[in-house]
Formats: sequence, C-alpha cells, structure tokens
Amino acid sequence: PDMVWPSIEDALEGKSLLNAADCVPYLITAFGSVYAWNRSLGAIEFDFQRGRITIRADPRAKDQQASPTKFVTPFLAEEDSYDDYDLYDEAVRKFGPLNEDQIFSFAPIFALGGQPKKGNLIVTNARAHLALLSQSQGFDILHFDRKRYPGGFERVE
Repeated sequence: PDMVWPSIEDALEGKSLLNAADCVPYLITAFGSVYAWNRSLGAIEFDFQRGRITIRADPRAKDQQASPTKFVTPFLAEEDSYDDYDLYDEAVRKFGPLNEDQIFSFAPIFALGGQPKKGNLIVTNARAHLALLSQSQGFDILHFDRKRYPGGFERVE
C-alpha cells in the first residue's frame, strides 16, 4: 500500500465521491491497476493507464456498507487469469517475470497518445510510473453495471 498511496491521492484530488483516506489498496496488477477497499463502496479499481476509477456498488445509495464477502468481486470466477490488455504473456516473453516493484506499461503513455500494443510495451518501476500516470491526466469515476448502462459504464464524477 505504501507504494501506491501518493498515486491514489493524486488520482482522487478534487473528487467529492471518494476520499483517499477511505481507500485501502490491497492488490496491484501486472499492468498497474490498483484495487482498493472502501467500506461503503467495496472494491474499487484505479486504472492508472486509462485514467479511470471504477466502482461496482451504486454510488447513489445512501448509508450503504460493503459486504466483506465482495472483496474479490472484480475477478470473474470463469477466467483462468486476469490480463488487463491481453498482452501479459507477450510482456513476460519480452521482459521476463516482474520484480515486486515493477509493472508492465506502454510508451508513450495513453495520456500522450500511446496505445496498448505489443510494440509499445515497457517494464518500469511501479511507484515512479504510477506517479507519472496519476499526475499526467484527470481521472473519471465510473459506475460499472452491465444491466443498467449501454457499454456497462456510466461516468459519475
């Protein structure tokens, strides 16, 4: 958690729905998405590459408390692995396994016109790169609900 706190604070700067102090990071993916627990909204995904924060609980519901059994909700049970861009195997072939302080990313970053292509893959220091991503773009907070919204997402802030 210490590695990602500053980036979460930067991503949430100026947001009214979420406060960084109420988000406890518990997982970082190979491509730098961070999952944090919020006692009201449950699991929250900070997608630093794309500049979006996704919540699955209804942000309009009042006085809700997330069930601890929903801790791993973001991960679909039927998937063999979790791969943000379908490039994990390619990245491991190109760079080898990651150290605990590294992530795979893309150069140039998406905020500067980069694309998630295998030719743009890089391996980088997680703390420094998440700081770069969190400071180089604004973040949208999205509510994810496939049944409610066309495309599954609605921007809530």
